[in-house]
Amino acid sequence: MAEAADQLIHLDLGDPAFPTPSHIIDAACRALKAGLTHYTEGRGIRKFREAVAWSEGRLGLEVDPDSEVLATLGASMGIYLAFLACLGRGDEVVVPSPCWFVYPQSVKLAGGRCVYVNVGDEFRLAEAEEALKQAINRRTRMMVVNTPHNPTGAVLNVDDLRLVRDLALDHDLIVLSDEIYKHIIYDDASHICIAKMPGMRERTILVNSLSKTYAMAGWRIGYVIAPKQVIDAMERFQTFIAACPPAFVQAAAVEALRGSQRCVEELVRRCDQARKAALSLLGELERVRCPKPRGAFYLFPDLSGLGWESTSLTRALREKAGVSTMPGAMFGPGGEYHIRISYAAPVEQVREGVRRIVSFLKTHER
Repeated sequence: MAEAADQLIHLDLGDPAFPTPSHIIDAACRALKAGLTHYTEGRGIRKFREAVAWSEGRLGLEVDPDSEVLATLGASMGIYLAFLACLGRGDEVVVPSPCWFVYPQSVKLAGGRCVYVNVGDEFRLAEAEEALKQAINRRTRMMVVNTPHNPTGAVLNVDDLRLVRDLALDHDLIVLSDEIYKHIIYDDASHICIAKMPGMRERTILVNSLSKTYAMAGWRIGYVIAPKQVIDAMERFQTFIAACPPAFVQAAAVEALRGSQRCVEELVRRCDQARKAALSLLGELERVRCPKPRGAFYLFPDLSGLGWESTSLTRALREKAGVSTMPGAMFGPGGEYHIRISYAAPVEQVREGVRRIVSFLKTHER
């Protein structure tokens, strides 16, 4: 085990450990040589916005590229800009948890208050209906939806999203829908876009990015689809904060969206292979329960039966087993006694990393 720690295996970050597809890199190189190295208009180059509208239109969501699309520096920037545009000082945002830790921090930076609702690691919103209703009051302005879900890998079904829609309509809420993993789904799962539900188009802010689907996390390119007045406000904030995403990166993103999608199919295939291998290994631990992810590329096992707090465990795994994961406590209420394992990596790397975790836990119960 000590020798294993000399070669650290990373199963921590949500950054696919695969190269960006070559046709996307080639498009970036062509754009650089063509001189796309200057500022673009605040909303992003029109070809990128048209590519976004075309891509979403293929999935049944009609989008105006001129008024309803904003190019952003990844999904994180889009989320922050959405809260800046929509929240006043002290406004509240309902966030089902466990959740990606960027949501509460972005709410706080925008002057709002995050109201967690712990829905458990199975992440079934419909089963937490009463808790969600009780979290809403006169200060509630927004609600966050993330499907497929980080960190659990859950994919929300129509009952979950109907509940969110009904709450939004009943209480005049804006829904921020983070759909960054929508193309990464397994088995019989299907992604449902809440913006396509009756009454939701005008009150949904849809956030997406190319980071996960196209292995472009370091490129920092994403987009937001929202009503014109929201996009206008978000564009003003982005202009002050970061101007715009690089022009040549937007050009590469056009190729990603409009070009061959075989690279996406291959990424999903490799993640699915790693998912199955990791689940099989974790199944050796009798006192560990791990919900089966149906989307994204994370495992979120419940280790409460072994007595480990998540921060202590991730530190021990890194130092003694040579594998890096993320503590569940980072993901808000419902996250403690879990760790997040990213399997967006070659199956051999995932298999060895999870094998080390299992071996460590078999001999180090608390």
